[in-house]
Parts: sequence; C-alpha cells; structure tokens
Amino acid sequence: MAEETNEEEVKEKKGGLVGKLIIPMVLLLAVGAGLGVYFGIIAPRLAPEEGMEDLPEIEVADIPAQPVPFVLEDNYVNVLREGTNPASTLIFGVTLECNGTATSSIVELYATRFVDIVNSLHDSRTRDELDDMLEFKNSVREQAMQKMNDLLVKIQGEDVQEDIRITDIIHRKCMVQDQV
Repeated sequence: MAEETNEEEVKEKKGGLVGKLIIPMVLLLAVGAGLGVYFGIIAPRLAPEEGMEDLPEIEVADIPAQPVPFVLEDNYVNVLREGTNPASTLIFGVTLECNGTATSSIVELYATRFVDIVNSLHDSRTRDELDDMLEFKNSVREQAMQKMNDLLVKIQGEDVQEDIRITDIIHRKCMVQDQV
C-alpha cells in the first residue's frame, strides 16, 4: 500500500507541474498571437498612406471665424495642343473663401480682376501638366492666393488691413475633356 500512495503522489506531482506549466504557456501563446495580429494587420492599416504624410496640415488659425464664399462662374479654357491631336478643354469652377464681408465686398467690386487671375492660371496648360490633377489644383491654389492677396493689398493702398484677405481657393470642379 505504501507503494501505491507513492505512485499516486508522483502522478499528482507530475500532473500538478504540467497543469501549472500549461496555463502560462497558453497565456504566452495568446499574448503572442494578439501582438502578431496587431503588428501584422492592425498597425499597418492605421499608418498614414503612402504620399499622405507630406500633405500640409490645416492650422486652426488659417480658418476664418466667419468665412464668406465668393463663387466665380464656371469657366473653360483650351489645353495646348500636342501634335496633331485635337485640343482638349479644361473645365473649372472656383470659389474664393474671403476672410469676412469687407474682403467679399472688395472682391465683388473688382471681380473681373479676380476672374482674370483665376483664368490666367488655368490657361495655356499642356495635357501632361493636367495629368496629376491634385498637384495642378494645389499649384493654382497657391499662386492664386498669393496674387489675389497682393491685389487686395494694392487695392487698399496705404490703409492696409491685415484681416482683409483671401483665406482659401476651392475648386468646385476641375476636369479635362478630351476631344475625340
């Protein structure tokens, strides 16, 4: 009988030791699988997309408290012809975001000059320049804001007010229509 109890104690000790090792091993396996799923699947989806990290961040100070939109009529210009192909047409519509009603009033009074700035920046483009539409629109936006704000300063003369400015230029539409 003493031998039987010894064998049972040995079996209990082995079973107890294995039982004590299985639970931590299962927990380690679960934690490892969770980390693998996070770093392999979830983290790459949360990372910024390629090319998105160089986009400018909009600062809160850049957004006016009470913007006044000034909608310019939709317009179109011919794209420079390449070879014997018929000329394409660039169709665009732009809205100016004015810092306030004072800016909007000046823009309305001198609307033809602002329309001319927008039209001249869209005109005489090649088809290759228009293939990357996002880059083209950003380029036009930056140039137009600079020229329009310079014009606003010139119009004001010596009594320049800092809060009279164009804060953004938004393309409502911008597309190239190729001739067949």
